[in-house]
Amino acid sequence: MAFGLPADEALKAVTINAAEIWGAGDRMGSIEKGKWADLIISDGDPLDATTQIKAVFMKGKEVEMTNKQIRLYEKYLKPALVFWPRMNATQRKLVQAIVRSVRVKSVL
Repeated sequence: MAFGLPADEALKAVTINAAEIWGAGDRMGSIEKGKWADLIISDGDPLDATTQIKAVFMKGKEVEMTNKQIRLYEKYLKPALVFWPRMNATQRKLVQAIVRSVRVKSVL
């Protein structure tokens, strides 16, 4: 961790310590009976920048991990990419401009 902070202390800094600072340590910040169940499921260390979050649960209920840009991509752009091999240069430039404008990374 940055500046030599041990991993377990870094995790406490964003969970129980933060909850206690806000005066909410009795309701959140650790996994205990009677506390809010805000959890993440990841494919690695949650403090590692390369870790991907697979699921989020807030107050015990799963939260949908999508946003407007992802929904628009799924609705309009993803189907257009099926036709990429048959597009002419002008059509390809248009699709590339759209991809850049919604900040979708490397779909082409």
